[in-house]
Amino acid sequence: MLTDALLAYVHHIAAFALVAILFVEMALCKPGMAPAQVRTLTRYDGMYGFFAAVLLIVGTMRVFWGIKGAQFMLTTRLFTPKLGSSSSSVYCQCHRRCATFAGALRSRRMHNLPPGSKR
Repeated sequence: MLTDALLAYVHHIAAFALVAILFVEMALCKPGMAPAQVRTLTRYDGMYGFFAAVLLIVGTMRVFWGIKGAQFMLTTRLFTPKLGSSSSSVYCQCHRRCATFAGALRSRRMHNLPPGSKR
């Protein structure tokens, strides 16, 4: 019973953190941002990816180790769409982060900057 309570606690904290980070990103994201603001936004973007992964992992653990069990969860009609939307969110986040990292590498190569230098 303690395991289920701890998993539920972490799962809900991760879900609320995702919502909070999305609101912070909406507030920070503006046209013509300075490089320092872009770096700050990138940090929040990384936190979003972390909490999205935690949400999926802990949610999966709740399915198999929770009180209700996998039999109940897998036959619930709302479980599959919820899992699909969470998974697609994590996929989009990872894809966007990889694209941003690749763009930064291309920019460094284009300007002939060494890997450790700041622009």
